[in-house]
Amino acid sequence: MRCWRLLFLLVRQIHYSAWLLAGLSSLLQILIFPLPGLYILSWLAFAPLIVALLRARPAGALEIAGSTNLQAATPGQAFLLAYVSGILWYAGTCYWIYDTMHAYGGLSAPMALLALFLFVIVRGFADTEAFDLSLPLWAIVLFSPMLAQGSPFQRKLNQGEILSSGGA
Repeated sequence: MRCWRLLFLLVRQIHYSAWLLAGLSSLLQILIFPLPGLYILSWLAFAPLIVALLRARPAGALEIAGSTNLQAATPGQAFLLAYVSGILWYAGTCYWIYDTMHAYGGLSAPMALLALFLFVIVRGFADTEAFDLSLPLWAIVLFSPMLAQGSPFQRKLNQGEILSSGGA
């Protein structure tokens, strides 16, 4: 129970604009995903998420003239924002897993939906590893698209080694 309370407090401290920017980043990633000629825009698709991480929580200072002073996310908040962005991206690009598992895998509709849900939850971690806030901003911007798809875990999952061998 205490863990859920801490998670709730962590989520509540994130400014609503950061959640909107994380969602926008996911939407931009979904829109450019099926178009092979637009891969160069992956840097632009991550930009709203980077801004969300850099302006995620109120600074605690006195607000003047209704403006909100925001500061960078804590590591836990950055993880949550990137994780939710990853979940939304995989849900938007891998929706076909439900149909495939239901039509060709022989799973019932609830089981196929559960398979999609579990897939999206696990794959959502791909976006979290790219955003280490201890790196300088130029390194995050330059390397985030490559890190999101270039990790050893990601390669093993893409090649089916983890699912077929039962472990990393």
